[in-house]
Amino acid sequence: MFVKRIGITGTFFLCAVSVFAQIGLKPLNSNPVIQSYLKANPDYRWNATAKHGKWGTPDTLALPFFDDFTSTLMYPDSSNWQDNQVYVNRDFAIRPPSYGVATFDYLDETGKPYSSIESEFVDNGDTLTSQYINLGAPTVPGDSLYLSFFYQPRGRGDFITENDSLKLLFRDNTGAWRRVWGVRGTSNYDFQQVLIPITDARYFHTGFQFRFTTITHRWGNNNHWHVDYVYLDRNRTFDATAYDDLAIQTRPTSLFKDFYSLPYDHFLADQSQAADTFYFRVSNLDTTETNAQVRHIEYSGSDVLVKTLFVDNNVDVEAQESARRRVSKYSFNSLSGDYPITISRRFHTKESGVSDITLFQANDSLEVDNVFTRHYAYDDGTAESGFGFNDLKSDEGWIVVEFDLKKADTLRAVDILITYNTQDVSNQRFDFQIWQDIAFNGGSDVLLYEKDFRVRDIYDSSTNRGFYTIGLDSVIPLPAGKFYVGWHQDREYNLTLGFDKNNGYIANDSQMNTHIYFNIGTGWIQNENKALVGAPMIRPIVGDENPFNVSVENVEAINNPLVYPNPTSGKLFLPYETDHVIVRDMMGKQMSFQRVDDNQIDISNLVAGIYFVEIITKQKQRASAKLIKR
Repeated sequence: MFVKRIGITGTFFLCAVSVFAQIGLKPLNSNPVIQSYLKANPDYRWNATAKHGKWGTPDTLALPFFDDFTSTLMYPDSSNWQDNQVYVNRDFAIRPPSYGVATFDYLDETGKPYSSIESEFVDNGDTLTSQYINLGAPTVPGDSLYLSFFYQPRGRGDFITENDSLKLLFRDNTGAWRRVWGVRGTSNYDFQQVLIPITDARYFHTGFQFRFTTITHRWGNNNHWHVDYVYLDRNRTFDATAYDDLAIQTRPTSLFKDFYSLPYDHFLADQSQAADTFYFRVSNLDTTETNAQVRHIEYSGSDVLVKTLFVDNNVDVEAQESARRRVSKYSFNSLSGDYPITISRRFHTKESGVSDITLFQANDSLEVDNVFTRHYAYDDGTAESGFGFNDLKSDEGWIVVEFDLKKADTLRAVDILITYNTQDVSNQRFDFQIWQDIAFNGGSDVLLYEKDFRVRDIYDSSTNRGFYTIGLDSVIPLPAGKFYVGWHQDREYNLTLGFDKNNGYIANDSQMNTHIYFNIGTGWIQNENKALVGAPMIRPIVGDENPFNVSVENVEAINNPLVYPNPTSGKLFLPYETDHVIVRDMMGKQMSFQRVDDNQIDISNLVAGIYFVEIITKQKQRASAKLIKR
């Protein structure tokens, strides 16, 4: 996994993403996480507590210097770095030395492109500059002072070509920046280690700095370089490629089998959704096999749900490799409190019988939260790519994502994350749609809701980590079972949804998503694109706001409501005293009718066709039925 490299590697060319059928992944031209965070926190300022002394002054850092990007998110730790152009994250790299990396792209510190997106042009990308470091005077010649780091091209980005490059520069005692190392785009996407000796007398002074910088295509959040585990110190040698360090490498997988999150009352309705096991990965940065011990504690509020000891879970990890650490399932079927309900998850690792060097201890612990809100989600909240039609030669197409509702409930809104890509689609329009069923594998097209949007209105109004909440004109009662959410576009352009590639609803990171269907006018097709591993970022929101003034606990679904006569040419009898009734046509439009009494309505004014009746009874039961009007 970790390979030492000194100097510039060979040059390789990587072809662009292949196109499968009509749907696929697309590059992003922005970072929705950063943009939405800054929109929600306009007064945010980058951490300015670090030492920002003028070059050449003694207000500098002392050795050792170490950063594996586990102490901060979004921006680098300003106690070590002077600029904030790179994106510190746990999502874009693949199996890094430890769970955080600095990602270099063509986006500034606000998540926007430095200049216009023009893929044929190469330009300066991100820069990461250290604080001033006091190297003083050289004490011994030869092997002693080394700067080392790991780097990975591409990761979960989309493109790296031979014209992309990552460079390292040192600042000498005259203030000049000198290039000491560089690498071009390569077809080797594994992390590789670089060790750079510092022997030139020009660098031994109190204002020494080093800087990573990139030359990149103007593709935005796309052709990535990832840097991790940056270490500068004395008393090192050219072959010192090992570190007495076991590090947590990834976040734990979801608590659920089929979703990343879902409402807690829906989980209680189908507790088979609890994952049989979940895991995270631990990396061994030593050159000898090491026994890794892990423990974890998970709690909700003041209630401890599970607590294990190091001796309960250990495994031998091969030298400079990583291994899964599985953690057995536990019961979380007795949580309490109002939404959101949070399970706090704390994971730790240590070497067996070895005390960590203090310098490397930060990556031994990881804290994440699993939050039960009112939405269903396959995604973990971060977009590593875009998703949509790659080639819509038919000029018209539909895409939907399938959801399996675990109990009857009311659908009241949908969160959707739309991103921009290399095309300007801000003024394009699309139809957001909700389907009860689609004509696939014996089903029939049943459209419940449709609303027209302009792309720019959703994109510019997004605030929740890039999500925009589409509130429905009226709530839609749904029975337990499958329904579908997606969109329709009637022209060829790249409408792009965020796509979570790294930690979505499944633990298997090579399993394609079969919950995606598309239609280009010739019938619905289930996804067969093996590159679509992960999930489009669509999140149906149910219940909670109690639009019918009914508590969730007291709503009972009626699975087979017997409205009669059916078909009918006029009056429709309901075998319940109803509190609320809605009639919709096949396009989801709400229809007007005459209310006769508590259990009878008159639909004689409606044209012949198929309709859907949605009911809340006075006994606080929910039902929906298909109706044929003669």
